[in-house]
Amino acid sequence: MPERKIKQVTPTSDESLPSQTGTVAREFAELLRLRFEHAKIEMSEFLDKWINNLLRNAIALATAGIGALFMLIAAALGIGAALGHAGWGMLIIGGVLFASAGVFALTRPQFIDTGDKRATVSADVLEPMPPRGRPVSEAS
Repeated sequence: MPERKIKQVTPTSDESLPSQTGTVAREFAELLRLRFEHAKIEMSEFLDKWINNLLRNAIALATAGIGALFMLIAAALGIGAALGHAGWGMLIIGGVLFASAGVFALTRPQFIDTGDKRATVSADVLEPMPPRGRPVSEAS
């Protein structure tokens, strides 16, 4: 976007008040337009960065998940070959995964602490409410 220079308006005797008001209104409208344009550009940059990070993490997680799946299949086949049948290896690996999922569900670990703590106010800091109804003067 080309940079525009805004001329400074100085009152002169040859300009009338309506023309000066019109100039101020045009300059204010231009200022608002530029502010909205700036906000739009900042929001676009923020979303681009956020979406890129999200996609990068999703692709990495999906690739790691597929790799883990193949490693588990290989481990199950290896255990099955050692025990004499591939089904036993699959059963053992499935049981271990099922048990670890149960432990994970029962313990409910908290990985991220956002610090969302409820605000507390002690009663001695609060001011008493004024009485309702007509005000009581101190002179009476």
